[in-house]
Amino acid sequence: MTRTKAAKAKGARKATAKVKAAPTAVELQAVRDLLQREGDRGAVLICAAFLEDQLGAMLKAYFHNDISAGVLVDGFNAPLGNFSSRTRAAHALGLITDVQFDGLEVLREVRNRLAHDWDVHSLEDPRLVELVIRMPSTRWGVPIPREASPSLHFRQACHCLLVEMHIHAGANVPRFKLQMQAFQISL
Repeated sequence: MTRTKAAKAKGARKATAKVKAAPTAVELQAVRDLLQREGDRGAVLICAAFLEDQLGAMLKAYFHNDISAGVLVDGFNAPLGNFSSRTRAAHALGLITDVQFDGLEVLREVRNRLAHDWDVHSLEDPRLVELVIRMPSTRWGVPIPREASPSLHFRQACHCLLVEMHIHAGANVPRFKLQMQAFQISL
């Protein structure tokens, strides 16, 4: 077996791993608690990493073939291997709403600035405040007060994204799978 074929076979074996189950209410609460304890930089990185993983799990659950899905989402140089591409793919497939897409795009930009700009230290930085305030507040609870600190606004908006994506994915991924099965039966 050539090195290329061996690498592909290894990637295919890795891709057959079980799709992560959607986070439970207990796990969502644990992430929320962690976000409250962390500083701004840590909270942004944790929220972004958790949601990036959740997007990957949603995409793998949606796709028909586990091996191909794993290569697309997790394989070496995976086309859907980063936050931006996962967000765009999930939005294009209807797995997340426009509001969730907008919130994830702002989160990604905030994450990139905090992770890559050495002189940006907190969400109170004037270069981040306008971005953070653009993060959508909840549609299912009490809106985030306009006078809330950027740090509080960010944490509440992230929690809303976590819960809404959890609910939305639970409703949409199985529906799409059933539609695909019905389409295949009708052929």
